[in-house]
Amino acid sequence: MSPEIISAIIGVASVIISGVVSWLVSKASASKEIEKLKMEWAREDRKAADDEFADMVVAVSSYIRATTFDNSAKAISAVATLRAKETGALADYLDYLYDWILDGNKENVDMALAEVIQEKRDRKSRQNAECGEQPAKK
Repeated sequence: MSPEIISAIIGVASVIISGVVSWLVSKASASKEIEKLKMEWAREDRKAADDEFADMVVAVSSYIRATTFDNSAKAISAVATLRAKETGALADYLDYLYDWILDGNKENVDMALAEVIQEKRDRKSRQNAECGEQPAKK
């Protein structure tokens, strides 16, 4: 074969190899970035859920301190919102809390709130253990 043809074949092969390598590298980079985004979204979801839970605790605590129509409505609304999103034992405790708020017995509401908080802590500890995270130190 003539040197021009050999040179052309080598040039085409080099371009093809370069393209394949670039594609593989970009695919790996994109996969890593997608995983980072998924982890970030999951963290943001957990933070939003924690913030919503904290708002519910504040609303119910305000209701326990001062039973007004406004406090009652806020507590019922906050608990109802979480009841729709949670599952398992936490959902059961939220159901009890909701019922006690409707009943108006502050002592039972306080006990039910304590149970909800404890179940949330237990669930968070289990989730952290599954993810391999260490509890935050104070």
